[in-house]
Amino acid sequence: MKKRSLTILLLLLINSFWANAQDYPVNVTTVLAPPYSLYLSDYASPESSSLQAIIHLRELDRPEYRVKLRITIEGQGITLRTRPSYNPPPLILQGGIPEILTGHDLRNYLNADNLDFSGISKDQFMRKGTFPEGFYTFKIEVVDYIRNVVVSNAGFGNAWIILNDPPLINIPFNNEKVIATDPQNVMFNWTPMHTASPNSAFSTEYEFTLVELYPEGRNPNDALRAANPIFVTRTPSTSLNY
Repeated sequence: MKKRSLTILLLLLINSFWANAQDYPVNVTTVLAPPYSLYLSDYASPESSSLQAIIHLRELDRPEYRVKLRITIEGQGITLRTRPSYNPPPLILQGGIPEILTGHDLRNYLNADNLDFSGISKDQFMRKGTFPEGFYTFKIEVVDYIRNVVVSNAGFGNAWIILNDPPLINIPFNNEKVIATDPQNVMFNWTPMHTASPNSAFSTEYEFTLVELYPEGRNPNDALRAANPIFVTRTPSTSLNY
């Protein structure tokens, strides 16, 4: 009888927990899109969709609800969390209408000045500029703007964040002279060096930029940063015929 009573009690506790979990007026989904960057600034870039929050006010008869977010990034012994004292302009939710927030909307939340750091100091993090490589969890919660209490589930996104090795260029060879032909065809080919990465299951896109090295002997990295490119494209392939 005691065993049966204990089983019933556990079921009641589970059902109570599930019911309470469903009582939140707001639902949030956290979306992390590969490739996963080591740089916090990449998630906060106005053009970025690497980190998204999809927020839905479930109370259909509520025309307006003022809220704010709490973002937590945790992994490799460090935690970055929205400061409790940070008070951004309110996010206005409308019943039944989903809000999709991207880097443009999240940039101030991911500003280092608005984050508390644990396991690493702000100065240490900013000096290096990147997360330590490893597995991370991004958690987003919605907080009532006036009462400052959580009013949503916790939306989780997980990612292996590492800096992949650059591809190895096979052809043309370094300093190889290309003969001018009409029509001109130059084949470029490279070997991926990131296949051992936990992220290798995701599709990879390569950015191909062709610049002129002028004057002779110019540093290639300097030319790529400063010179006007002759040709720029993106491709999922490991070869390109120019």
